[in-house]
Amino acid sequence: MSPSERSVDGANGGHSPLEIEVWLQTRIALLLSVEPRDIDPMQPLAALGLDSVMAVCLVGELELFLDIPVPEQLISPRASIHELARQLIAECRSEGADS
Repeated sequence: MSPSERSVDGANGGHSPLEIEVWLQTRIALLLSVEPRDIDPMQPLAALGLDSVMAVCLVGELELFLDIPVPEQLISPRASIHELARQLIAECRSEGADS
């Protein structure tokens, strides 16, 4: 397992980037009423069909899942699930360092 795939101790409950990516893929599929396998984690969120209302819902669910505040602007329409998972790990590390 590469260092970028290992879990991060602290604020995010030890979730790895891959776990966050799978969680995002599953939740976005649910929001879009499609199968998770139909969601390409490398595609921009906007290209997947995620709109601003769905993004706000996703932020709230992410906050519960990761147990950290998630800035709404982090869910950029240009970001992919893959990129977002890594940005969330950085947020978790930052949040853990602040506590």
